[in-house]
Amino acid sequence: MHAEEKLAALGLAIPNVPKSVANYVPWKKAGSILYLAGAVPRLNGVHTFLGKVDQECSVEDGYKAARNCILNHFAMIRDALGDIDRVDEVLQVVGFVNSSPGFRRQPEVVNGASDLLVEVFGDRGRHTRLALGIYEIANSVPIEVQLVVSFKS
Repeated sequence: MHAEEKLAALGLAIPNVPKSVANYVPWKKAGSILYLAGAVPRLNGVHTFLGKVDQECSVEDGYKAARNCILNHFAMIRDALGDIDRVDEVLQVVGFVNSSPGFRRQPEVVNGASDLLVEVFGDRGRHTRLALGIYEIANSVPIEVQLVVSFKS
């Protein structure tokens, strides 16, 4: 089953490519490596979740927000490669969770990103990862995720 068919079976769809909000590009190729800009849970221009994960946003909603970040990464990948099935391996996920001092469940939130990548790509979706807590993210989103993948020519 193709990756987009797997997404459809999960009731998910790839949104439009997020527009850059500053002086950067959404993706950059270096050889067979694709570096993707940070993605937030804003699908087709609409914020799907807001707030600190341990205050205004539950851990469960943070998990869902992380999945939405990956949907935006799928949009970037399709824009860069033409087809998300060209992903050979997901190499690294970095998740920045908007949380207060003392909150220590960032890995549970970032699992939303990791789990979706493995659901769609299987073993090709297994990756290295950082799950970091930070005090603020622009626009009060609960999470921002950065992704690095290798791809097939």
